[in-house]
Amino acid sequence: MLKQRNILAVYFLVTCCFLPVSLSSYGNTIDKSLTPINLQLRWFHQFQFAGYYVAKELGYYEQAGLDVNIIPGAPGIDPIEEVTSGKAHFGVDNSGLVWARSEGKPVKAIAAIFQKSAVRFIVLGSEQVNPESLKGKKVMLLPGYGSLVLIALLEHEHLLDQVIKIDSTKNIQDLIDKNIFAFNGYASNEPFILESQEIPY
Repeated sequence: MLKQRNILAVYFLVTCCFLPVSLSSYGNTIDKSLTPINLQLRWFHQFQFAGYYVAKELGYYEQAGLDVNIIPGAPGIDPIEEVTSGKAHFGVDNSGLVWARSEGKPVKAIAAIFQKSAVRFIVLGSEQVNPESLKGKKVMLLPGYGSLVLIALLEHEHLLDQVIKIDSTKNIQDLIDKNIFAFNGYASNEPFILESQEIPY
């Protein structure tokens, strides 16, 4: 089993970093001798996980003896919890994994793909803002490890105790309705919604 996990780690790393430029068929039949593997994503099926889908489509996992089931995330689903509870064999997560490990959770990073975080504070308006603009304001944060990047920003700017922290509803409408000053968003999601409604942010 350890050998299979090592092989899977390599394939996940390779397919995440390099997308093949041409697709070809490796056959659609699943060999019953393949080892079933559940891979828990951080969020719904979307382009940021493209490497996993392409690897499955091209039959790379099958070549490694694996039948990989890619499970989408959703609000309330924590990949770390899914793995530690045994529901998933592998999970995709962010720097919260380090925090979880420091709290004694039996998790390991088998592949580290460094990238610029897509997590953002999003505020309304066309004026330029900076971290100091958040002082004394209501800001939404995900519970647990989800907003670790934003918490680190607030801590770095000595603002963690100077903002009003609200548990995120994961609904950008709260920002649109001005129930909060800053929303914990994702660069590829909420800006699209705001732009489609011609709302400056």
